[in-house]
Amino acid sequence: MFSSSKQVLGLDIGSSSIKAFQVTETRKGFELLKFTIKDVLPDSIVDGAIMDSASVVQVINEILKELKVKKLNACTSISGHSVIVKKISVTKMAETELRDAISLEAEQYIPFDIDDVNIDFQIIGDSKATEGQMEIILVAAKKEQINDYSNLIRETGLLPVIVDLDAFALQNCYEVNYEEEPEKTIALVNIGASSININILKNRISAFVRDIPLGGKQYTEAIQKEMQLSFAEAEKLKKFIAPQRQVPSEVECILNGVSDEICQEIKRSFDFFRTQTQEVGVDKIYLSGGSSKIPGFDKLLAERTGMEVKPLDPFRRIKINEKKFDLKLLKEITHMSCVGMGLAIRKFEGK
Repeated sequence: MFSSSKQVLGLDIGSSSIKAFQVTETRKGFELLKFTIKDVLPDSIVDGAIMDSASVVQVINEILKELKVKKLNACTSISGHSVIVKKISVTKMAETELRDAISLEAEQYIPFDIDDVNIDFQIIGDSKATEGQMEIILVAAKKEQINDYSNLIRETGLLPVIVDLDAFALQNCYEVNYEEEPEKTIALVNIGASSININILKNRISAFVRDIPLGGKQYTEAIQKEMQLSFAEAEKLKKFIAPQRQVPSEVECILNGVSDEICQEIKRSFDFFRTQTQEVGVDKIYLSGGSSKIPGFDKLLAERTGMEVKPLDPFRRIKINEKKFDLKLLKEITHMSCVGMGLAIRKFEGK
């Protein structure tokens, strides 16, 4: 399945835009080779499902033309209701034995027909609670969604070598760019157009993953309803708003209402994590995603959760040729680049 070539294009196929990144590995780390971002037509991708493949293929082809690449290996990711990630305990056994037994072990945790999903796992270690047991991260994704994304990529002439999860791409991005933070539980929170990806790490191991069906679309719909605008007009108004611009009081009130709803939902996820795992809780939040730049959102999240909130910088340890790239543009899309960069380095990390 995997090519020997290390030239991989990371494709973050979102419901509002597609972000593409290519990096290379050097002795000193990773270097950015190419990147671009292009919007997709509204409703061409809805809740992770591809509704208009022709228009999405067209956008990817435009990306490939701009980047001057073809016949390249591609890595993309999925999230949402078609994906299940759970931390479970199983009888202690060798990885090869578990590989044979995982379908039977997984059936009780997956609300889908076992024949309709692809299953994978990662062994965390021995269970602290029960002797003779070990903890694993169980991942199941519907074959239909994986096939849809793989076929879409094939139509562009690319070879889909990896279909990852958004939450794990975020983790790759974090691990490459940040030092280990011992004794701290880190939450990676990515707020996209139609979903929020949460990945809580304990000792750099994923301990809790959840996708929430909320995001930037909620802001647009609220503006549309309250100000009696079309969806396109509301989206344009939302995108015009930036932290450095003065926000009209009427719009600010609408934004704050949606931000509060999203922050409360994130907090509920943290509370559930604490209850489920008996852990003390989250120590720090790294925030990313296009909608994370809604004015005041980071401060409100810190206030609602009582935690330190920092932006996740996907280029913190990535070498960037200042003569080759538009640094202003790169800075503008930093918050939107974390999943895409995590995908671009995914194969190098061997995860």
